[in-house]
Amino acid sequence: MYQLLLAVCINGDAALCMDRRLPLGEEMNMMRCMREGLVHAQKWADDHPDLELRSWRCVTPEKTPEPLENFAVEEIGDGVFVHRGRHAIPSPANLNDTSNIGFVIGEESVAVIDAGGSAAVASAVMFHIRERTDLPVQYLILTHMHPDHVLGAQVFRDAGATIIGHRKLDRALKARARTYTDNLRRLIGEQGFEGSAIVLPDEGVDGTRELDLGGRILRLEAHPTAHTDNDLTVLDEQTGLWFLGDLLFAGHTPALDGSITGWIERMKALSKAPAVVVPASSTNSAASNAGASDAVFSRSWLASQPRATGSSEFKCLAEALYFEARGETVKGQFAVAEVIRNRVKSSRFPNSFCAVINEGTGKKHRCQFSYTCDGRPETISEPAAYARVAKVARATLDGKAPDITHGATFYHTTAVRPSWSRKFTNTARYGVHLFYRRGVRTASN
Repeated sequence: MYQLLLAVCINGDAALCMDRRLPLGEEMNMMRCMREGLVHAQKWADDHPDLELRSWRCVTPEKTPEPLENFAVEEIGDGVFVHRGRHAIPSPANLNDTSNIGFVIGEESVAVIDAGGSAAVASAVMFHIRERTDLPVQYLILTHMHPDHVLGAQVFRDAGATIIGHRKLDRALKARARTYTDNLRRLIGEQGFEGSAIVLPDEGVDGTRELDLGGRILRLEAHPTAHTDNDLTVLDEQTGLWFLGDLLFAGHTPALDGSITGWIERMKALSKAPAVVVPASSTNSAASNAGASDAVFSRSWLASQPRATGSSEFKCLAEALYFEARGETVKGQFAVAEVIRNRVKSSRFPNSFCAVINEGTGKKHRCQFSYTCDGRPETISEPAAYARVAKVARATLDGKAPDITHGATFYHTTAVRPSWSRKFTNTARYGVHLFYRRGVRTASN
């Protein structure tokens, strides 16, 4: 079997050139490749009008670089996955796999957050995406210009992704393209470099923008000059996971390509936000709160837990989660459980889970949890859903879940807006649930 090796350049710019492999099928021998190669190469070029075809040749797949070893992806929230890059200097052994890469799966499409430091790294990410879903990769979001985050972008462009970055990213990449590509070739070798390239963004963000993956919103925010002048963050509203790019380093010395005073001010502002953050470079857990507790907000983590059992307190909490939040995300279920736990700890409420849940039951307009006075019997008709929320209840009672509602003792769904919501402080949102604590509501900056 033979493949075409294409030499192509973005907009004819020699500083933006790369090699791309084009598989031709199992039956393609050398003679057929030489005879039909030009037709296949030209068709590929016609489908990629932003690229100029410089040359092509026939090669065997055996010349493809060895796949990356121990390339792992972890689920850190429902539908949110992260590959944690290595803390190392780029080399032929690691192929510049030196930064964290994320992807988020919605109901209709996938968004990738950062492209990795080479085409080999990006291809490994695509492999893991395809292991989990056949949905199209609709977006590649680049958090900033640095080479370990952008040089795998062509893989996602070829997959059909729209590439989005800060409005200043285009200019920054153009100014550094030759330096970035020449340095990577030197560090990881020609074979490792194959397919890696600077790819300019299709769209720039100035201020904020929302991307809809189908039932799932990503909120993009362009920041003033800090780590660079083109920092972009990505918040998954469903889980509250916030990809900060290299605005946050964990475990090693940060690189600065912007303003140190601007960075300090940005970090002060970001530290006030109620979110679990994902740095772009780390040596520990990918999400900053994920290593702080045993619980991980995903169905795969729940599935790995033993069947949950317990006393009457456990049964009360599991039942409340079933009727109040069984259709919510895993993180949203933990948040609802946390509100009940916070009430148990508060002097304003009863001091047991069962008493908190049943407070006001039988009294008109006094029920604290609506399912306890809706006039319908509490029948568990979805045993699989109950088994999952029971594990959430068990983890909450065992102290395995981190604090994610910031002291909330009230919540409601987006389908309603109770009068008390205008009096209390909104602390978090997970899925369709909004969370509040008592206190004066203040305007955000």
